[in-house]
Amino acid sequence: MSGWVNINLVSVLPLYEVAGMNSPEPEDLYTQRYLRDYTELSQPELEDPVRYFDKLLSGLDSNNSLLIFGSGHSYNVNKIYDNNKFSSIVAVDFVQAAKKGLYKEIDFYDTNILERDLPVVSDYIFSSHTLEHFYKQELFDIVLPRLLKAARKAVIVLVPYADNWAGEPNHKCRFYENDEFAAKATKYKIIRNGVEIAYWFEGGLN
Repeated sequence: MSGWVNINLVSVLPLYEVAGMNSPEPEDLYTQRYLRDYTELSQPELEDPVRYFDKLLSGLDSNNSLLIFGSGHSYNVNKIYDNNKFSSIVAVDFVQAAKKGLYKEIDFYDTNILERDLPVVSDYIFSSHTLEHFYKQELFDIVLPRLLKAARKAVIVLVPYADNWAGEPNHKCRFYENDEFAAKATKYKIIRNGVEIAYWFEGGLN
């Protein structure tokens, strides 16, 4: 798990919440994205799950279960499954269309984490480019506690770093290595040449 930096903050900054952000998540837009055939994905989209595995998931314990929260297009989950690293993989997204094209071996749940707990407990939970879509209070009061509750070993969260993707209209928070979100994690890793930051949270069921 090289490249991870232990977190031991003396001074903690508030999590940056984007001012004036008051937009609901556009489920119709995500549905259109997820219904595309994988042959229609852009090159960066095709590279995403390869990077996720190489940089964040390859060093995890083998033959453990993995839950992918905010699973998105089925290509992402299928590509991670192809590595034969995990004993089982579960995909969770609040958009039903994320199920389209998933391998039959992958269970899917259309769960809104703001309304209910995650449907299963897994050894690891991985979430990519999802938590920035929640408001600060939602993250601390609901989302992170429910993620930790469902993870035996660890929760690995990947989000845009600092003001990358700042123009995305549905990104409600920005993340840094010295803010109050980082302070709840054990370690962090900045990847993709400073574009993304990952956090490692110890699971609630150790």
